[in-house]
Amino acid sequence: MNNNTVTSDFMRVLLALKSNTLKDCNVADVYIVSSITNDGYYCTNVSNKNIKLTAIALQGLEIVAGDVVLVIFTNSDFRQNLKRYKQGSIITENKDIEIIHSTAFGIIVGIVYHKEET
Repeated sequence: MNNNTVTSDFMRVLLALKSNTLKDCNVADVYIVSSITNDGYYCTNVSNKNIKLTAIALQGLEIVAGDVVLVIFTNSDFRQNLKRYKQGSIITENKDIEIIHSTAFGIIVGIVYHKEET
């Protein structure tokens, strides 16, 4: 019995699989802070002005509108449990693991550039 599979076809399948795997998985990106409210920091992507998000910041960061910040994206939606924890309520298990690294789950971890007042 002969195996007539062409190796280049298999390689094309592997390369296509590689290019499609995790292509929608957000890890981190750089944003400009547009405005700040009690709900969070409204940001616009530095490379694509059509990508906007609302993020929270690490405690202690002094961020102002116009700052360029680094935002990471978490595996799951932590927002409700963070609110519960702050209020002293019980944290619940998040069973929705289908959506991971969504831009809705952004945390500002640092300031890349602080815009100086003029």
